[in-house]
Amino acid sequence: MKRFIVILVSFIIVLGSIIPAISADSSGSVKTGSTEQLEQLAALGVFSKNSSGDLEADKAITREAFAKVLLYISGQEDKAALYKNNTLFKDVKSNRWSNGYIGAAYTLGYLKPMPDGLFHPADAVTYTQAASVFVKLLGYTDSDLSGNWPYNYFNLMENLGIFEAGAYQAADSITREEMAVMLDRLLQTEIKGSDKLFVDTTDIFQNLVIFENSVIRKDIDSNRILTDKGEYFLKEGVSIPEAGRKYVARIEKGYVTKLAMSGLEYADLSVSSISEGMVVKNDGTQFKLPQNVQYYYNGKAVDFGAIAAAVQTNSSIVIGYKDEEVDYAVLFDPVYSKPAVVTSEMLGYNMEQLYGGKQITREGKSITTAMLELNDVIYEVSDIWGSYGYVEAYNSIVSGEITAILPNKVSPVSVAIDEKNYELSSYFEKTKLNMASTIEVGSNVDILLDSKGKVVDILLSGAELNQEYVLVLDATEEKPLYSRSNNKSTYYVTLMHTDGSVETYISADDRSYMKGNVAKYKLVSYGEVYDTIQLSPTEYSFVSNSVHEINKESRMLDDSYISDNVVIFNQINNIAGRKNDAAILEWEDLPDGKLEAGKVRYIHKTGDFGDIDILFVNNILEEQTAYGLVTKIISTSNSLLNGTTQTIELLINGKQYSYSGPETGASSGSVLKLMMSGDKILSVEKQITSNTFISSIDAVDSARIRFNGTTYKYHKDFELYKLEDWINWKAVDASRLEKGTVSGSVQVFFDKSIEYGGKVIMILIR
Repeated sequence: MKRFIVILVSFIIVLGSIIPAISADSSGSVKTGSTEQLEQLAALGVFSKNSSGDLEADKAITREAFAKVLLYISGQEDKAALYKNNTLFKDVKSNRWSNGYIGAAYTLGYLKPMPDGLFHPADAVTYTQAASVFVKLLGYTDSDLSGNWPYNYFNLMENLGIFEAGAYQAADSITREEMAVMLDRLLQTEIKGSDKLFVDTTDIFQNLVIFENSVIRKDIDSNRILTDKGEYFLKEGVSIPEAGRKYVARIEKGYVTKLAMSGLEYADLSVSSISEGMVVKNDGTQFKLPQNVQYYYNGKAVDFGAIAAAVQTNSSIVIGYKDEEVDYAVLFDPVYSKPAVVTSEMLGYNMEQLYGGKQITREGKSITTAMLELNDVIYEVSDIWGSYGYVEAYNSIVSGEITAILPNKVSPVSVAIDEKNYELSSYFEKTKLNMASTIEVGSNVDILLDSKGKVVDILLSGAELNQEYVLVLDATEEKPLYSRSNNKSTYYVTLMHTDGSVETYISADDRSYMKGNVAKYKLVSYGEVYDTIQLSPTEYSFVSNSVHEINKESRMLDDSYISDNVVIFNQINNIAGRKNDAAILEWEDLPDGKLEAGKVRYIHKTGDFGDIDILFVNNILEEQTAYGLVTKIISTSNSLLNGTTQTIELLINGKQYSYSGPETGASSGSVLKLMMSGDKILSVEKQITSNTFISSIDAVDSARIRFNGTTYKYHKDFELYKLEDWINWKAVDASRLEKGTVSGSVQVFFDKSIEYGGKVIMILIR
């Protein structure tokens, strides 16, 4: 039986350190050794391989190699750098590879010189030397021993099972693999006067039984593990350990930096049922559970009675054996997939595609796919090894008014429905509360609960009617790698859903013509990376050509009322070659009053009253927009594009910008409305025209101007530019505008028509 554990010992004269080890069959000779143990020590960083990748198992371990091992297992390898350029022994030169390790090991009290005062770095470690170190590591002194040295030391080592009687001579050298065997036996020995093994005292290395990982808990950080010693995080590059197994881990500042599996043997039980301690496994065989052993469940030590009461179908039990005796056992609940909520698109044929042929249960009874219902919460359930899966359905819905979102919408933990509090599941999409506008305090909703009574989803009452709508943010094609390949192109679409979430899917065909439009979608099948959907265009009524008016107080658009579950898609931009920017808005976010033609692009009405439940608007809040004054244009003919490309230099908020694109018809002195992304100009939206000239200013201040008997407010991005030297434009302070007759030409530009609330965006002085 092979085992692997770690230790920590307090400071001693010759050696005080942490030594991890892998156990070997105690009935075998020390001379036999264990390459497996040596490999596991190497995985923990204790032993190193040579340049050829060989651990040199049969090679004798030297005193200098032993010094390095001691520093690594004690977590103090960084101290070697302090002694790298200084030598403490005449036979160890300052430039020798091991000098730093030897100096640190000696200074820390781990090793001492030989009787002649030299270190003898290349000499092999003997059994006599090892016995002297191990006896002191175990806390014994000469007064505890009887007989003559070194045989009194050997007798103790043999009695404790570390050395094998008759398998060695005092002066024999120890190979690297033999040292691994002895260290394992040593580390499984109790310290004198204590019931603790060395491994129980270490902070650098820990023996860990894995209770949770991201394989069996889909909702936790991929690097988090829960163990019998507490919670840890895996450093990047460390593989996720298997649930139920025992590992030796190197721990640094709460992170697992290295891992090696212990040498225990295991029984893995995928449970179908249990009766009086007899487990019926999913493969039909039976197994009698041991009773008087250490059991763990839900991260805690429990007795056998708790285990027997907690076993369910597809529970998993891992039993670890050491020397053919049970060391521990861990019970795991069935593993539940991320919950899926049944929508109208999934019912019927699609449901059969998704779950056909699988066992499906509801409240302990078998059902068919045809019996699954709208808003059922669906889980795929398996053991921790992903086997013996079945489908479990729940239909627990609570309807009422949201009376609180706690602690707040930004970081919601629970919701109160009619004053009763419900905790959010870790799988709940919190963007539904902190981003989507339609679900808030006062909303009438249906909450869908999982088997533990936690909220999986929140739906506005009647929201199922408009959940099928999406905004197409992008549509791309991935062509086969080789032009002669028989593989077809793969088409991807990126959609914004009514809850504000954005997902990418595979489409059966090219849907690029739908980019920037509202559509309907239907789930066709699940995939490992991307689900496949069917996307259908909506029938636009060309409302974008019309002028509309918002009455926020009456909750009306034109003469139609807005439904409680209205979804407002706001498309900020739609630029070729990049994914559109968009957001879900609340009704209260919209501006009051008349809207220019083009601001409302699509309206969907529902019910007998024709209430609006889908509203698609075009950058209604004027986000990412800017206004620039053209200072210079360079036009270049482009035969490939069969047209002209312009490079435009502009002033935006007094700063110089440049943009290249299709011909705009602009000239020097033109004012352009632009779409921006940070400091980058994405596109030219349109040219702002103006026939308004000022001959006399009636009044002016920092926020408004009055001329021709009318007062106009400045836009928040208002700029004033003056033409100097007949060529160069310069941003000037608004104080240059004064009451009275103006000299020269003063031209005024508005961001939009005065009829629709236009404000002064720019004034040019020539």
